Amino acid sequence: MMNSIKKYSVYLILISISFGYAQTVVKVPPAPNALDEKGLRHGQWNGFFDDSKILRYEGNFNHGKELGLFTYYANSDKKIVMATRNFDAKNNAFTIFFDENKNKVSEGNMVDKQRQGVWKYYHKNSKAIMTTENYINDKLEGARKVFYSDGKLAEEVLYKNNLKEGLSKKYSKEGKLVEESNFIKGLMQGSYKVYDESGKVVINGQFKKDKKNGMWKYYQNGKLVRQMNADTINGHKKPSLHKKK
Repeated sequence: MMNSIKKYSVYLILISISFGYAQTVVKVPPAPNALDEKGLRHGQWNGFFDDSKILRYEGNFNHGKELGLFTYYANSDKKIVMATRNFDAKNNAFTIFFDENKNKVSEGNMVDKQRQGVWKYYHKNSKAIMTTENYINDKLEGARKVFYSDGKLAEEVLYKNNLKEGLSKKYSKEGKLVEESNFIKGLMQGSYKVYDESGKVVINGQFKKDKKNGMWKYYQNGKLVRQMNADTINGHKKPSLHKKK
């Protein structure tokens, strides 16, 4: 009777050990650069430059689609990061470009390799924003702004379907308006003015299809000192000037 109990106890121990091993099986991740059953990239992938065989990028694929953080390197044995792209499940990729000193050059969202939404561009070797642009399907749309290194606005121009459209303004480092111009489908059209430091007009003229048009007037201290007919210049004729003493 005792022998039967001992044999049964040993049997139970062996069964328990077997179940213990079954419960602790560890799944081994696929080797880098693996393909799924459909031949699509899956798991960790490393890409290399064809000529040098140096690491070009590294990141994870989910059945053929990028997912999560991808890091891209320069063709150098120093492993210099040139860009990162963070993919979400909808294939949006927040992208950052760097220079060789690890400073940001630009950043924004990309969808199917096209810029979408607001992009920021930085002054060289600085965290200060140099330019902001808005994109729709990789084309400029809306306000494009340029800033001085201290953050003050230097220029603002509107875009439509990747072409300048509407009023453009330029400012001095002191924040004063120095130039106003208008655009239609990328060409200068209509009123054009230049201002001095006191805000007085120094040049006043018109553009037509990107060329000076009609009478242009030039001022000093608010007084007209010269005027010329731009049409004679465009017609390759000697311009007629009128000076006031």
